Amino acid sequence: MKLNIWFSFHMHATCKILLLLLSIFSTLSSFSQTVDTQWGLTQKKQKRTAVISDIVDSNEKGVFAIMENDPGYFRRSGLSFSKFLPPTLQHYNPKMELLKEVPLQDKVGNQLLNFKFAQSMNRKVYVFSNMPNSQAKRNFLFVQAVDMETMQTLGKAKKIAESSLRNRRNFGEYNQVLSRDQSKFMIANSEAFEKGENEKFTLRVFDDNMSLLWEKNITIPYSDKLFEVENY
Repeated sequence: MKLNIWFSFHMHATCKILLLLLSIFSTLSSFSQTVDTQWGLTQKKQKRTAVISDIVDSNEKGVFAIMENDPGYFRRSGLSFSKFLPPTLQHYNPKMELLKEVPLQDKVGNQLLNFKFAQSMNRKVYVFSNMPNSQAKRNFLFVQAVDMETMQTLGKAKKIAESSLRNRRNFGEYNQVLSRDQSKFMIANSEAFEKGENEKFTLRVFDDNMSLLWEKNITIPYSDKLFEVENY
């Protein structure tokens, strides 16, 4: 029975993928194939593995990007033997020339925060970082604003969410969604899991100044083995 269910799902998923690819190809064929590409200056990397991991915003002032060093498993797990360099927020002008960059590294007490993601709203870049606390068995999420005009941080990082933490591999993760009119921002976090128990997560909605509007705890009436959350 398990094999039949998996096979049916697999075939259904394959059909959906094929339909999606056909849709993409038909959409692309309706657009012009000419792309206006503008090359910036060649820049020296801070490290061999440094990459731009996210484009936070682009407007009349230029492009705002996140540069991360040693991205991936080894840096986040603490197994990298190279010197750690914090992620940076970079500002490029419309000619793709780097104007300024600021390190995204803040502390709460003596503990460094771990950069998670960034979002632009209301002429600011909001930088989100987490801090697992094994003693409290909680995974805390912090936010700090950066002014897009001056690239200056606006105050200290503040805690806006928390989720459960059982051990190094079992903790609540955070996801983010910006509303279509860009006036609200949602943080969705899953909770640390017990084998076979129902999926639990919390939704928190903020305004464009990152003030909490409402939050709700939700328990899905199914085991976490039966489904995965695709989107919020």
